[in-house]
Amino acid sequence: MSRAVMSHRPTRIKRSDEEHAVLISEEAFEEYLRLKREREAADLRELMAAAGRGEIEMTVYDSREAAYADLGLDGTDQ
Repeated sequence: MSRAVMSHRPTRIKRSDEEHAVLISEEAFEEYLRLKREREAADLRELMAAAGRGEIEMTVYDSREAAYADLGLDGTDQ
């Protein structure tokens, strides 16, 4: 843990051949989340621009229930 927090070095943890994890500092995790949100926002902006240019078709739903049904969700995870 000290290596991840104090030295800012990610630490790989392996429990088995199938189970792996990486321990990072909270600061590094916050930076990861910030970059992830920025990337997702940029991706969404590009999709909206492509829809505006008529390059992709957007689906419009009249209700949450219709959207959830189309996506195969039950809506109980609110």
